[in-house]
Amino acid sequence: SDGTRSRYGRRLPWMAVGGAIIAVCLWLLFAVPEGLTGRAAFFYILGVYLISSLGYSAYAVPYLAIPAEVTRDPVERSRLIAMRMVLTMVGVLAGSAAAPWAVEYFGGGRVGYQHMGVMIALFGILAFVAAACFAFIFVREKVSQVSEGGLGRQLSQVFSNLNFMILVLIFVLQTVSTSGFSALLPYVVTRQWGGAESMVGLLMLCFLLSSMGGMVAWSAAASRLGKRRTLVVAILSYTLVISAFLIIQSAPGGLLLCVLFAVVGFFFSGTQLLPFAMVADEIFESGLRSGSRNEGVFTGIWTSCEKLGLSLGAPMAALVLAMAGYIESSGVEVVQSPETVREIYAGFIGIPIAAQCLSIGLLVLQLWLQRRSAPLRVPRHA
Repeated sequence: SDGTRSRYGRRLPWMAVGGAIIAVCLWLLFAVPEGLTGRAAFFYILGVYLISSLGYSAYAVPYLAIPAEVTRDPVERSRLIAMRMVLTMVGVLAGSAAAPWAVEYFGGGRVGYQHMGVMIALFGILAFVAAACFAFIFVREKVSQVSEGGLGRQLSQVFSNLNFMILVLIFVLQTVSTSGFSALLPYVVTRQWGGAESMVGLLMLCFLLSSMGGMVAWSAAASRLGKRRTLVVAILSYTLVISAFLIIQSAPGGLLLCVLFAVVGFFFSGTQLLPFAMVADEIFESGLRSGSRNEGVFTGIWTSCEKLGLSLGAPMAALVLAMAGYIESSGVEVVQSPETVREIYAGFIGIPIAAQCLSIGLLVLQLWLQRRSAPLRVPRHA
């Protein structure tokens, strides 16, 4: 999208195509032909997922590049990213609540899921069209210059940007922390705290609702304290709150857990928002220094690494279960040993704490590198 020349701008054509592919795949995913079973059904679903992933990339990469080019004001970029992430969480909650209701409303079973897929696809089209219109109206006239040079040159420019690469590593650590924490949560709730499985959904709801409110608060704090300083505060606070689980060994009350997860969600939102805001600033400043507009390549690498971090959380959780000696149940309830439960709980706390400590180390490294390097001159024409 960086090198696209069209009357609709650089981003809109790719967002339109990607959004259409995702919407169609949402419908196809829940409309498996009745004649397909076994291996045929597997390859059908695999094909739909692969195509939807391509559509997601075509849409998400130019979409995430917009904050770096829509405004020159870093405070406005932070507010824009905060609002986008709040609305993303609203969408997650709305979709999680609406999808099961739609399946039941349309009669359940295969037919219910087919109608639900159509409904979600239609809502998806509305969201894609709205965002694409924003890209056309507000971004098309902002950037008239397109990227020059081949992909190899663009990638070299991105990978040589140490500030950007450090921010990528920090965000990968944050996604690994979150995905590992979430993957082990059901085991901790049911085994360590002796709660019902429904408690997991309630705790995640408190977590997400608090995160939505936290986005606005962290955006305001960053405009006053600076984004790096605010990120350090968020990471340290998040680590401190996660450490509070060390003293909650026995089954706590449901209200106490809800409050604790709401607090965790508040500080978690800072660790998510601020790297996004900082990387948008870095992409914008990189364009000023080099005179080349490669926002899409930057966000493409960022998005890929984000998905890598999310995909690593589940294997890490599985590794914790294996090392703890967890015995999988096959229809019959298995009583786990106290040592196994304690080791799973240690992994539940240890994964996010280790990720936050490494993130702080990377931030210190970034600050040290910036102080060593001479200040870069920004071209006058910028």
